[in-house]
Amino acid sequence: MSVESCDFHRVRRSLPESELRNKLDLLAESDWFQYIAAYSNTSKHRMLVQQSLHLSYADGIAGIRAESFEHDKAYPSHMVGDLLEGILEVKNQIIICGRTLNDEIIRGER
Repeated sequence: MSVESCDFHRVRRSLPESELRNKLDLLAESDWFQYIAAYSNTSKHRMLVQQSLHLSYADGIAGIRAESFEHDKAYPSHMVGDLLEGILEVKNQIIICGRTLNDEIIRGER
């Protein structure tokens, strides 16, 4: 696979059935992974994701909210604190996938 055509989804689909492939599939299917990938793409390339101050006296919530947007589907708005928690969740899943990759490489060397 050339460097230019290498991306997460192509690599994942080209892997043989394995524990790593299963974990990458779960990651790719997670709501937060899909949201963050779409948010990143939309905000980098089209700058269409708006942020706004959100105050709700009824819920007692105040803060910054990333507004809803559309990429490959409609994505809901999220308070920035929730978005950051989602980013941490995805990061932790990526670390687990990296450790699984290391384990599979070490097993293959034996």
